[in-house]
Amino acid sequence: RRCIICGKKSLYFLPYGQKENIFQQFKIIGGGWRKNCKCPHCNSLDRYRWTWYVILNFTDILSTECKILHIAPEPQIAKNIKMINPNCTYITGDLAEGRSDYVMDITNLPVENNTFDYIIINHVLEHILDENSAFSEIKRVLKPNGKFLFSIPIVKNRKTFEDKTITSPASRLKVYGQKDHCRLYGNDVLKHFECFGFKIQSYSPQELL
Repeated sequence: RRCIICGKKSLYFLPYGQKENIFQQFKIIGGGWRKNCKCPHCNSLDRYRWTWYVILNFTDILSTECKILHIAPEPQIAKNIKMINPNCTYITGDLAEGRSDYVMDITNLPVENNTFDYIIINHVLEHILDENSAFSEIKRVLKPNGKFLFSIPIVKNRKTFEDKTITSPASRLKVYGQKDHCRLYGNDVLKHFECFGFKIQSYSPQELL
């Protein structure tokens, strides 16, 4: 195996992920325990490598003077973007201090309208209680032709599920698989995001590889 982020080879990737039964019960893609997940060299996870693949093959992030906002940045991806394209304006934000350039709340971004060519957000949206405000802010700060790159855990065999009365960490762990998750995105996820005004273009793995 070769990690496309650090470029190093290894006999196998390391196992990683939560072991709650809900991940198997609902066949949650992008969550749960995976045998071949974590690069033993750079510690990148499978979803990091998939995001990097999309950046390499379907964007001009690495070759133009674009403006990028990366929320909850994966350090492996952030390092590569800064190293490969020092001419881009690359800004990172996170709720927790010390994890990014700025402390930012995705539901209230301290950014002017129509600022970014790209916004990258991986496995964050399922943590956001006020989904409407988050998407309104993403649309507001994206340029008219900007692109929103995101990944989320997806339930394969049910529709998107959210119950705002489920608030305790223990209850969320039982229902969503993680104590700080607010919903389970389901097999209707494309229509779900289109309801917020996004134009979604989907690809199968066979089309991307």
